[in-house]
Amino acid sequence: MKQCLFVGLLLFVSQVTVAEPYTVNPGDVLQVFVWNEEELSRETLVRPDGMISFPMIGDVQAIGSTPTELATRIESDEVTLIDVRSDEEWKAGHIPQAEHQFLGRLPETMAKLTHEKPIVAQCQSGARSAIAASLLQAAGLNVINLSGGFSAWSAAGLHVDQSNAITCESGSKQCA
Repeated sequence: MKQCLFVGLLLFVSQVTVAEPYTVNPGDVLQVFVWNEEELSRETLVRPDGMISFPMIGDVQAIGSTPTELATRIESDEVTLIDVRSDEEWKAGHIPQAEHQFLGRLPETMAKLTHEKPIVAQCQSGARSAIAASLLQAAGLNVINLSGGFSAWSAAGLHVDQSNAITCESGSKQCA
C-alpha cells in the first residue's frame, strides 16, 4: 500500500500589519508541522536556493512567486496555472488562464497534469496551494506556489474572469 506524507508549511506572524502580502525568503525560519507525526515537526531554515530539506521527502521548494512576477509567464502560457479553490470560490472569480483542480481531488487528478512546463499552484491566499505544491513536487512535477494567491492577484489589479459570478440585485431571491 502506498503512503503519502502531507506537509503543510505554516508561517506565524502575530499582530503585524504590512502593505503587501509577506513572501517566504531565503534565511527565513519556518515552523513545519506534520499532522499526526509530532516527532517530525520542526523548525527549518529556507536555504539561499529557496528550498528547505525535510525528513522523508527531501528538498521542497518553500519560496513562491508573486503575481506580478508570474503574470507574464501565466498570460503567455509558459506555465500551467491550477486553481485549487472550491467550486464556489472559482465561480466568484478566477484567473482566466487557470484550470480548476480542487485540492480535495488533486491526488486523483494530478496524473493528468503535464510534465512539459512548470505548474503554478494557486488558491485564495497561498496556504492551500502550498499543500498542492507539496503534493505535486512529491509526484515529480516542477511547481511554483503563487504567493498571496487569488487575493494578491486581484489586489495587484491583474485581470480576473468573473463571468460565472452571481450578481445580486436588491430583493433578488437568488441572493437572499
